[in-house]
Amino acid sequence: MPQLLWGGLSENWLLKELGDLHWQQITDGLNTPSDRLTDSRGERLYASFVRVEWSGSSTHSFAENDILSFTSALSRYGSKMFFSDTTGSGASGKITARLLSVFS
Repeated sequence: MPQLLWGGLSENWLLKELGDLHWQQITDGLNTPSDRLTDSRGERLYASFVRVEWSGSSTHSFAENDILSFTSALSRYGSKMFFSDTTGSGASGKITARLLSVFS
């Protein structure tokens, strides 16, 4: 696993991966490519993260060559808020995360 720092999984990489999964689910759910997400005035929309929470195994539990598999589900509240619940599982541990984004 090249996404490591000294002593474990990179938190920076983990946050980017969780954000990417979240964003992919939004565009898939809206059936719209990310570059075509606009408001009523044609202004580009982006998902801004309001909250990111994760728990489970320490990032130090994960070692080189571990395989971490993700499963995720997205839910929507209104026209602007999206929640994702993601689980990353591997031989060395498990991480669960909940992300909240709004369009800006």
